Amino acid sequence: MAQNWVSLGVIADAIDVPSSKSVALRYLLIASVAQGKSVIHNLTYCDDVEALLSNFEPLGIGYTRSGRTLTISGGKWRQVEKLGCGESGFLARTLPFLCAAQGIECEVVGRGTLLRRDLQDLVSVFQAAGGKLSGVRLPLHVAPFLMNEHIEISRQTSSQSLSGLLMALPLTNRHTCLYFNNLPSKGYITLTLDAIRKFGAFYKETGSIGDALAFSPCVYLGHNVSVPGDWSAAAQLIAALQVGDSVLLHGLEHDSMQPDRAIVSLSENIGFTYHWGTTDVRVSLLRRPSHFSFDATDCPDLFPSLAAMAVQCEGETRIRGVERLRNKESDRAAALVAMLDQYGIASRIDGDALYVRGGKPQPKGVIPCAHDHRIAMAAGAIALRCNEPVYLDDMACVRKSFPNFFEVLISR
Repeated sequence: MAQNWVSLGVIADAIDVPSSKSVALRYLLIASVAQGKSVIHNLTYCDDVEALLSNFEPLGIGYTRSGRTLTISGGKWRQVEKLGCGESGFLARTLPFLCAAQGIECEVVGRGTLLRRDLQDLVSVFQAAGGKLSGVRLPLHVAPFLMNEHIEISRQTSSQSLSGLLMALPLTNRHTCLYFNNLPSKGYITLTLDAIRKFGAFYKETGSIGDALAFSPCVYLGHNVSVPGDWSAAAQLIAALQVGDSVLLHGLEHDSMQPDRAIVSLSENIGFTYHWGTTDVRVSLLRRPSHFSFDATDCPDLFPSLAAMAVQCEGETRIRGVERLRNKESDRAAALVAMLDQYGIASRIDGDALYVRGGKPQPKGVIPCAHDHRIAMAAGAIALRCNEPVYLDDMACVRKSFPNFFEVLISR
């Protein structure tokens, strides 16, 4: 019980940012099907990464750990009866495609909050590719199928299923053209395509991203890669800064392709300053930030950190893209409003926007986190601005992406 209290304090002066979960899962999945040896450096062993690694031995994929470096001997997966996703929505939406492309029939299972999530977007992309799934929630029965030569993808609520299809296409024995429009979260598709290139697969862009891609049969090849620092995690730490605070964040790429790097330009516009080094950046807040309006449709993971940041802004902040939050680890929009209300912060949802009015947080009791890692981190950031210790109903959920968040957050 005691470990769920966030004590008074200021953010630590220097923090090592965990590696990107999004990039790590892409590298690990492709390395597992690549011919030869891959070496993945700077890996954070969060719960989602561990969930994927738990499948490697049954699939016949050898790997060894040495600190934060993982060496993988990849190849064609062997037949299994069951694959586990833990609570990873990304794995639930990508493992079925990689199984089907390799001729594997199995059941994809999960646990916890993932069992409640609607996977209709996965079903629709799977059907467009030529396959069929047993339902819209886990567990799902996956069977191999011959992928269509021409695949048209309509507007989706998530880019993750499309990432699964993209990673699987080089494993098929045919030429495939993929057409899509109104693509959500284009930045995450860019991350997927970059990972595909790194491991030696080929495709041709017949238009800009958002139009068409052509894939030819090829073999992924083992590669030596390093996982960059996570801008989603960095955003939570930046949101924890109070006026007069400064933090040195280690491990972030200045030119990162991660969508959540959008936090930089936004926060610079409202009063935060950035001083870049070679592999780190010092972020400072010298004055109370002004309210802002931001469209987070293509970077929905920023919503909780933006809401936490808005709490100390002058006036009312508007964050658009609420519809992207309905099918996360929680109904993240409703969870944010409930969490902010318990802090005595006025917020509301109007249409596709969340409105947050800045003010001094006055906790009314236990702060609800909806068993959602990003809600818990945002709640922890807001807790630093209170006059007394704050009790969160769930801190353990941060293991999903940032296992030591609460250990590094506060300077003792």
